[in-house]
Amino acid sequence: MAIIFIDLDNTIVKDVAIPNALSQAYKQLSKITKTSPQTIKQEVINLHTSLIKKHDIRAFDWDYLIGTISRKYKCEHSIRIESLIKKHINNAEILDNALDVLTTLKTKHTLILATNGVRVS
Repeated sequence: MAIIFIDLDNTIVKDVAIPNALSQAYKQLSKITKTSPQTIKQEVINLHTSLIKKHDIRAFDWDYLIGTISRKYKCEHSIRIESLIKKHINNAEILDNALDVLTTLKTKHTLILATNGVRVS
């Protein structure tokens, strides 16, 4: 029996929570700092990319990324991405026949589903 690892995001489900939460955070930070949302987004992308190049796991910590950019602009407000994600988490869309495929695979294999997303309890 084989073990199959499957990433959830955009493999099993269409991830709308993180993009929607980040968009909301860019707008909030933009308003507070009087900077365009596109500028904030580009700063986050640049930081994300630089951390990936360094193999730094914080590249996927959205609160860390937004917090770092907030501090750069001397913003005292705390924007919590995890809280924003929870507002959108129920809007995830199961892709195609993902449940059927998983059910079929489960009969002959051990499945491990993974994500670097937040844990919602």
